[in-house]
Amino acid sequence: PDVLPVTVILDGDGEEAARAVGARSMEWFRSALEGASEGTITVLEHEEEVHIYVVGSREDPGAVLLLEASREIAGERVDFLDPADPADSQTIADAYLPQVGWPYAQLCVDGACRPPVNTPEDLRAAWEEMQAH
Repeated sequence: PDVLPVTVILDGDGEEAARAVGARSMEWFRSALEGASEGTITVLEHEEEVHIYVVGSREDPGAVLLLEASREIAGERVDFLDPADPADSQTIADAYLPQVGWPYAQLCVDGACRPPVNTPEDLRAAWEEMQAH
């Protein structure tokens, strides 16, 4: 999928023992590595954390539609950032979000973010694709 990071853990024979798409906790890595060294994988499952950044002006109808679609997907785990607001602009920079191409939404799962999209339809398609993987 079009998401980073992707981690592959190999066992002693060079065979894939575990695979993770997106960020994982240290506990996940310890469990996966112990399982790979013992020849059995007992990787901890976890509930994925979904978060969406919406960047644009509140007066922009496209941004408003992206915000509505984002809330349908992620509930309250949505940050709306207006590049004209100095504090929001700093948050955009701190989160390494794109500085151009507004409005856009960036879907993140466990800290791994997909490329930004500019329409609610593209956001829903990205969400559906992530759920399929």
